[in-house]
Amino acid sequence: MTQDVLWMEETYFKDNSILNENVDWRVVQPILILVQDRYILPILGTALFDEIADEIEAASVSTLNETLLNLYLRKAIIWFTLSELAPILKNKYQNKGVMVRNSENSQPADRESIQADQANFKQQGEMYAERATRYLRENESSYPNFFASTING
Repeated sequence: MTQDVLWMEETYFKDNSILNENVDWRVVQPILILVQDRYILPILGTALFDEIADEIEAASVSTLNETLLNLYLRKAIIWFTLSELAPILKNKYQNKGVMVRNSENSQPADRESIQADQANFKQQGEMYAERATRYLRENESSYPNFFASTING
């Protein structure tokens, strides 16, 4: 299995999400990997997940997998990542402790607002995840690795 392959570039993520351009990509990357492992791997199963990760790493994604990625998986990854990032972006983790980010022109959102956003973002990710699963089942003959993983657990 290919470890820690990002399924999208920074530009793609920021162009297709509500994340501000000034957010440090180094903060996003580990969350993106977490989301791929926590949410996408269980949808696809190990065999199909590894197949797609290997293709991404080799920069030779099949047309079939590119369709799956662009129509469903990358959208799910974006929304799940935003959900996971929501509480993290409020704070800055430093050697002197956890600090609340602040600037002259804004103030941090309250906990309830962040939790509402987080739930909404997760719901959007789940919608695309469900669509991906439906698409895979409707195209059973095109994705034998999906069915091998789901049948064999």
